[in-house]
Amino acid sequence: MPFTLPPLIETLRRRLASNDVSADRAVRTFFAPGRVNLLGAHQDYNGGFVLPCAIDRGTYVAARAREDSKLLLRSLDQGPALELDTRALPAEAAERFGWGNYAIGVLKAIRDDGIELRGMELVIGGDLPIGAGLSSSASLGLACALAACGIAEQAMPRKRLAACVRRGENEFVGVRCGILDPYACTLARAGHALFIDCLEDIIEHVPFPAASISIAVCDTGLRRSLTDGRFNQRVGECREALERLRQRWPELRALRDVDARILDQGGDLLRPELQRRVRHVSEETPRCQRGAAALRAGDIAALGAAIQASHESCRRWYEISCPELDWIAERGSELPYVLGTRLTGAGFGGCTVALLRAGTEMEYREAIEGPYAARFQRRATVHLFSAGAGARELE
Repeated sequence: MPFTLPPLIETLRRRLASNDVSADRAVRTFFAPGRVNLLGAHQDYNGGFVLPCAIDRGTYVAARAREDSKLLLRSLDQGPALELDTRALPAEAAERFGWGNYAIGVLKAIRDDGIELRGMELVIGGDLPIGAGLSSSASLGLACALAACGIAEQAMPRKRLAACVRRGENEFVGVRCGILDPYACTLARAGHALFIDCLEDIIEHVPFPAASISIAVCDTGLRRSLTDGRFNQRVGECREALERLRQRWPELRALRDVDARILDQGGDLLRPELQRRVRHVSEETPRCQRGAAALRAGDIAALGAAIQASHESCRRWYEISCPELDWIAERGSELPYVLGTRLTGAGFGGCTVALLRAGTEMEYREAIEGPYAARFQRRATVHLFSAGAGARELE
């Protein structure tokens, strides 16, 4: 997006102040970060482990209360503006709401969870690439939910807030995502990765060695929508595979419980594509645990190797990669200062994440951006992020 941080916040506040309907009301500003997932591809809805961290970019919302029950939603760079009634939010998403579906779905979820919504005006902007696999949808929904709770002067526990963000996407928008994105954007701690056991609902903040490692995210320029069907197709395949395996192993709680023995003995229950999906999950589960252990121990080489192996599994078994993502991952494996590269997000385009030895950031950018443009006739952009904090109100 074409805004740097301080001007963006000032622009949001000015845009809200330009509407004099509630000019006497205080303007408050809220922020929800995006996230990058280091390990645990497509593991959250399979009850597995994930290792994300929030990043220092995301969605900003300037908010102001109203005397009536109207909800006004405006975006700096997405149309159209929306006007609704907080007492009669729509029951389902609609094409005419566009980007607003993510905001409306989460606001409906927090209302259903007991937050008494007030009339309010929300103006939304951000510095996070949209549709690039950095959780822009969860960031948008979470920022709006946090603003609505603030305007209503009603607090909500962080895990419940994250659950509402997920429910908004699941039940309103129709994306069958897990808890990874909402937890990462809500519960993250600056300077840490977040190790999540998605089945047991256990989180651990693991220090991230920012002095020795840089996080480089490369945006391929390829965009996909979570609602285009392929993401939900993978979710459906995993659910079908679990149901079939439970015919023989009814004690399985989630696909993450499937190990190599079960996969080998239960192969006759699964058609080939389901076997591939289960193989990815069964290998990614211990890989994510090893990656978290490596991060705790400061073994960045082992963490990088796990990240590289994760991409290969996403490509070969889960089949969510593409030539552009594969090229960036392969190119990274040839560079001695790159510890590991993998696709991040749902796949099918979007971004890769790479861990670099600190001090090599510009060298990496030169090694990727120019050759990528020459090969694919499309621009790729390397972004450098730090491990940021979760959603919050800004002073």
